[in-house]
Amino acid sequence: MTKKLYHLDSYQTEFKAVILEKKLENNRTYLILDHTYFYPEAGGQLCDKGFIEGIPVIDVQERNGEILHFLKEEIDSNPGSTVKGEIDWEIRFDHMQQHTGQHLLSAVLLDLWNLDTLSFHMSEDVCTIDINDTEIDEAKLKCLEKKVNSIIYANKPILNYYLEDQKENSGSINIRKIASLQEKMRIIEIENVDKNACGGTHCKATGEIGVIKIINWEHRKEKLRLYFLCGKRALLDYQQKHQITKQLANFFTTGIDQLIKKILQISQEQKNLSKQCRAQEKKLFYLEAENLIDKYCEKMDDYFLISNIYSEMSLDNIRRIVSILLNKSNNKYLISIGAKQPEPIICLACFQGYQINMGELVKNILLTIDGKGGGSDYLGIAKLKRVSDIPLFIQKASGN
Repeated sequence: MTKKLYHLDSYQTEFKAVILEKKLENNRTYLILDHTYFYPEAGGQLCDKGFIEGIPVIDVQERNGEILHFLKEEIDSNPGSTVKGEIDWEIRFDHMQQHTGQHLLSAVLLDLWNLDTLSFHMSEDVCTIDINDTEIDEAKLKCLEKKVNSIIYANKPILNYYLEDQKENSGSINIRKIASLQEKMRIIEIENVDKNACGGTHCKATGEIGVIKIINWEHRKEKLRLYFLCGKRALLDYQQKHQITKQLANFFTTGIDQLIKKILQISQEQKNLSKQCRAQEKKLFYLEAENLIDKYCEKMDDYFLISNIYSEMSLDNIRRIVSILLNKSNNKYLISIGAKQPEPIICLACFQGYQINMGELVKNILLTIDGKGGGSDYLGIAKLKRVSDIPLFIQKASGN
């Protein structure tokens, strides 16, 4: 079994080790060393990255006590050779900050509200914990952040040690979460705050976490998921959001502290303008309906035919005009209104009691003209492929 030296020292970034095995899996070479400082993906924590003999280590996994170091490319060294390993410190320290921050969050959640952490997951962008709670609010989050960050500022030491006897778990010390039984149990202890069985890499003191920021939360059935950032990730997130806030403040020519008030003011003005526009649009559509009656209405036997093709008119606007015409009292209208742009369309409509189904009429005409459409008893819509087919469609609709 590979000696896991990352358990003894999370700050070691260079080491030499002997290759025990060199194998190929899914066209990727991996090495098993006699000892390693590369942490494998486990316990919700991402694996370390780095180099072995200058070749990038792209993945690290543990199988049956052996640590598999997957390489980006082939390596000349063979079993028995001594190789140099280098840990990517920026990635390692980021993982240490996130994982230690999770321990602190979980401990404070348990202390404040007796909430257990059900799971932890670390991605390259954000970390999450699931807790046995179904409710959360801004006041609770603010309280939680204040508490965990006060412990960070106190720079409490974080201890890393083993329990030789599993019986020590009962009564002699208070462990928040007990791992599966093993000969030795590795404990991560935040002084006077938390004791937890864990095999990950962690900071030496809470001050190294830097800061913890909860950025979101969501319900997941009977549990709650918290999204959080620690250390450099929180700084980068703040820098990005601060830059966005500055740009918005400059755009609206106001101070950052007045930005929300300004946006709410503009939003209300926009709602008022939209309301006024809708009222004016409604008047315009009524005027257009009257214009169609005055200019494009022809008296037939016992009804009136209104027919017109606009150069440009949206389908929604045509529908609104047709609706106004059909709702006029004491008038029997057959309507054929269309537009060339933005797409060739024709709307056929009739007064209640007319013997022809407009939707079926449209479908029958489209059996011989390229397009698609349909409708109801009183309203049919046709979307044609070509503007040039509009006259032919109208001709077929009139029965000629």
